[in-house]
Amino acid sequence: MKSLLFLAAFAAGMTVYAKENKLVLYSNGKVQYEYEVEGYMFQGKFSSYYESGKLRMKGQFIQNQKTGLWRVWDEKGLLRSERNYSGNLNFTLLHQWDSSGARILPQHDAQGMHTHCGFTDRLFSYRYINSIEADVVDNQELFETGGFVNSLLLSIRDGSALALAVDQSSFMASHLNRACYEQKDVVALLFKEEYFCCATDQNMKNNLLGVCPVVMENGKRKELGWFYIPEFAVKKEVLQKISDHQYASTIVKTTANESTYRFRAVNSQENDRLRLMLVEYEANAILYTIDQQFFVQR
Repeated sequence: MKSLLFLAAFAAGMTVYAKENKLVLYSNGKVQYEYEVEGYMFQGKFSSYYESGKLRMKGQFIQNQKTGLWRVWDEKGLLRSERNYSGNLNFTLLHQWDSSGARILPQHDAQGMHTHCGFTDRLFSYRYINSIEADVVDNQELFETGGFVNSLLLSIRDGSALALAVDQSSFMASHLNRACYEQKDVVALLFKEEYFCCATDQNMKNNLLGVCPVVMENGKRKELGWFYIPEFAVKKEVLQKISDHQYASTIVKTTANESTYRFRAVNSQENDRLRLMLVEYEANAILYTIDQQFFVQR
């Protein structure tokens, strides 16, 4: 049966991954994260812990998406929040408790909330640059004829793609108009993403800020500049898959844990930890917001 599933997946152009159980430890040797993955996706159980060893957050993923019951505890070991998720941005708030353990009512609609979140409504935000490589089987639909890369290059050539005025991109559009870069020349795509948590729903969100095609020129990788994603025609489903990390990607730069909010390079050992931190930030936001509501009500 397994061999038949493998052949079916191979025929579909997808890689078959075995489920793995993983641990990330604190410097004191205690578990910080315990989780399951299949390849590059969180798939299965997830738990995070305080340095004391007490549970902080528990739930499960299906293909990087939160699903089912998720719980959050505080450092005293009190259960503070229960939510039922049907995706990272869709949840029903079931119960929440204050720091004394008393049940409290939410101050907003308890159903999956898609509220506007202005900059002043954000509890915190971090930016990441992810690299999606063309030589990975599961990424090939982005680089094939008529795919994402093809749409991007056509938009750059005809001038409809808006070059971002950062990262040396403002002059690159005219350069590409004269160049003969083709879809096959693009070996990777860099995506600049901004993760933030909104005070209105205590939910982590992700904005795709820009994309940068990377080509090989004279044996060296060359970035062709950053472009604003909504400025060229591409299927929303593809953008959603990119945002949800449904393709194999690697974080290469981040502003997380950087007080100046500038990008810093990321080493290979940090990738899982940074993605796990994004989940944990949401737990911190839930506890912070509940406590703020409690103090206001008092």
